[in-house]
Amino acid sequence: MTAGRAFPDDPENRLASAVHRVPIRDLHLSDSPRIDGENAEHVRLLAELGAELPPITVQRGSMRVVDGMHRLRAAIANGEQQITVRFFDGDAAESFVLAVRSNVTHGLPLSFAERKIAAVRILATNPDWSDRVIADIAGISARTVAAIRGRAHGGVFAAEVRIGHDGRRRPADAALNWRRIAQFLAENPHASLRQVAAACGVSVSTAKKVRDRLSDPGGDAAAGTARCAAEGHALVRAARPEPIPVARRPQAAEPCARDWPRVLHDLGKDPSLRFSESGRALIRLLHTNFAGALRSGGWDRLIANLPGHQVEVISAAAEDCAELWREFADQLKRRHAAVPNTPAAGDG
Repeated sequence: MTAGRAFPDDPENRLASAVHRVPIRDLHLSDSPRIDGENAEHVRLLAELGAELPPITVQRGSMRVVDGMHRLRAAIANGEQQITVRFFDGDAAESFVLAVRSNVTHGLPLSFAERKIAAVRILATNPDWSDRVIADIAGISARTVAAIRGRAHGGVFAAEVRIGHDGRRRPADAALNWRRIAQFLAENPHASLRQVAAACGVSVSTAKKVRDRLSDPGGDAAAGTARCAAEGHALVRAARPEPIPVARRPQAAEPCARDWPRVLHDLGKDPSLRFSESGRALIRLLHTNFAGALRSGGWDRLIANLPGHQVEVISAAAEDCAELWREFADQLKRRHAAVPNTPAAGDG
């Protein structure tokens, strides 16, 4: 999450500043966002550091580990009887949010699949949080969160109002909000703008804008209300412009501007990649991903021969693959730019 930006009911506000030494036997396993539990190799590396690790986070009362299971396992491996903790005062749902945030921003990062599953759980307990808030917590894109919300059955993640980073509540459907204001004004024609804003949960400027739109020269209140709703829909469309065709996106043009066949050929000759298993695996992945795109008309031939009834599934798979590669690129850049590794919170 961007530094300095808070999301609604930030769990870190309930994180105690004081640290304590507590017996390891008093602690309980966490409800971890990791699918496969702790990473044994990461535990071994932490155990071999020989330096004191940062405090783990523990939910006060339940003594359940919120963040720091790898550090706890490392302490146990080293024969420690006590460990340094920082207590967290919050419920189970808030503890999970804090665990996800910690494991996205520091330490051994969550996989993309784990982040998506975490987003589903956070949406289930906080459906009124905006897509961008949940995206920043889980370390995925707001578009991915919106897709998860949209695919949910029965509208379980739907909410009329969404809460943003600033804590302000905004309508998920701007047109619905405008209609609500119009109805309130029809029932309370002499209400002040501040009264309208307070009753409908909007700003005074929004209340004034709707009231002005309701002023119909012919005195037709119904026509004014309809126009108000129509303009609300127009605002939504303006806020969400039509997607630019892929061929016109600058992002798509930039990679193709490089001589990727030559780049891939040079990567394949690099001994540091060629003679390591991970390097060869990466080169194979790059060759596979670029093979269809680099051939003349590659995308066109692929699309022309795909069955129509599988388009939605294939499109979703392509989007998830793109998200995974973006995550890989982000992690690679962060790892390259990082200062010499030091133990950090967020090892789950």
